[in-house]
Amino acid sequence: MVKTHLIMVPCHGIWDSKVYSSANPKPAKAGEAVNEWHLASFQIPTKDNISFIEHAKIAIDEFKKDKDNSVLVFSGGFTKAGVEQSESRSYFELSRALGLLDTEDEHAGVECEEYARDSYENVLFSLLKFRKTTGSFPTKYTIVGFEFKRHRFIEQHLKVLQFTNVNYLTYGPVFPDDYDYSGYSSVQEAQDAFFKDLEGSEDRFAVQPFNEFRFGQGGSVLKKRLSRDPYSRGLEDYFTGVTAGDGILKTLLHIGESPDSERVYESEVENKFPWIQ
Repeated sequence: MVKTHLIMVPCHGIWDSKVYSSANPKPAKAGEAVNEWHLASFQIPTKDNISFIEHAKIAIDEFKKDKDNSVLVFSGGFTKAGVEQSESRSYFELSRALGLLDTEDEHAGVECEEYARDSYENVLFSLLKFRKTTGSFPTKYTIVGFEFKRHRFIEQHLKVLQFTNVNYLTYGPVFPDDYDYSGYSSVQEAQDAFFKDLEGSEDRFAVQPFNEFRFGQGGSVLKKRLSRDPYSRGLEDYFTGVTAGDGILKTLLHIGESPDSERVYESEVENKFPWIQ
């Protein structure tokens, strides 16, 4: 049976199985302790690691409902200097530690995409990983992530790639337990302000920069991408088999490196994607 459904989890941190294994006393469940993770400071108050676990659970549930027709891809590269583990592989190992995956599941189509450095690359590289795994492209794309990032994935990245049959499933972030309520008349007002601020940060630091540089080819997007590649890993060898004989895919893979990327996109790539029905 030809698989047609790609389920992708964009990864946002790295779980350290060694910290969990050596803990005494050991936490009730893997991944629930913040110190098991390599996280950014802003991810700690909202306990983003709990959301990461839920993202994996939701994605695996979706995969098991449609196992014969699906490939589940955890997407995220080696983004932390001094940590020789990819984001995606850590999510995979965490899922095994939690008993969410068994050997049969793994062999049926659970993959790690270990090169993506940002959300645009999560989307694109997972498409290429699907083809590398199955020999074809999906006709349906399900993403599991944060609600406040929905616009970025659906209205920016997937729109640029002209992939339209999309499902977006969400969980989190979690409202902080120790949030400072001073100045607010109610818990609801504080929560509304918190999530409004979160959406504002998403717009300022992600949506607007990707509006200006759709492929991550400049500005703060490129700066962040390069900072999340401490080992300077190349893409060419990994994706050679996927892009061989397909000029569009090869152009798309390197379009972010071109100072003339918008013209290249419009003249060589737009409306020519192999997944367009």
